[in-house]
Formats: sequence, structure tokens, C-alpha cells
Amino acid sequence: MRDVEKAAGSGNARARLAMKVFTHGCRRQIAALAASLDGTLDALVFTAGIGEHSSETRRLACDGLEVLGIQLDESRNSSRGQEALISGASSRVPVLVIPTNEELMMAIETEEVVKGRQCGDVGSHGCRSTGSHRR
Repeated sequence: MRDVEKAAGSGNARARLAMKVFTHGCRRQIAALAASLDGTLDALVFTAGIGEHSSETRRLACDGLEVLGIQLDESRNSSRGQEALISGASSRVPVLVIPTNEELMMAIETEEVVKGRQCGDVGSHGCRSTGSHRR
């Protein structure tokens, strides 16, 4: 996505279209989830690589979601790779960036599998996976 965002910033129309298609899908999913929650969101959280590091993707993903109470603060949204509240003062829904450590979680779950435990079980580290690797 970094390459796509860089190309879009350089004026590449196809890259800009790719970003618009991707973020349209994000908005569609956010709106669908909000509808399944009776229109009320407690928070919107951006995480992982794109969510933590791409202020443009976050901006485009939130564009048009004001009807759900989501409003970004442009200067707060410039945050990269650190925990931050990026919603505007008048936003009814807090919008957050929360960094993850995906490599650590994969290592913990791998260790659990190797030791013969299921990650849905709470071990000494408190692993609480969805258990997608269970048979």
C-alpha cells in the first residue's frame, strides 16, 4: 500500500483509483457494522500497517462517515505508528490509532501450538486467540 500511496501522491491516476476503491470498501464495511450495531459505534480503531502508518488512507476511509458521528481532526490524523486519538472535538465517535505487534502475537501462538496447547486457552502470557488454527 505504501507504493500505491506514493504513486497516488505523484499523480498516478490508477494508484489514486486503487486507493479510492480500497477505502470505499473500508467505508462500506464500517457502515455495515454500524448498521448491525443499531447505528451506534463506541469507537473506530485503525491498527496494523496501513491503519498505523497511512494518514491518507485513514482520511479517505472516514470521508463521508460523518452521518455515523465520525469526524477526523486533520492535524491529529498526521500521527504515524503511535497510539493516538485522531477524531475531531465534535466527533461523536472516538477514532483511534492503536499500534500492534503482529510478529509477537504470531510467535506466541506458534509457541502455543508447538507446546500442544490451543491459543484459545489462557496460558502464562494470556493468549486469547480466536482459535482459527484449531482442528
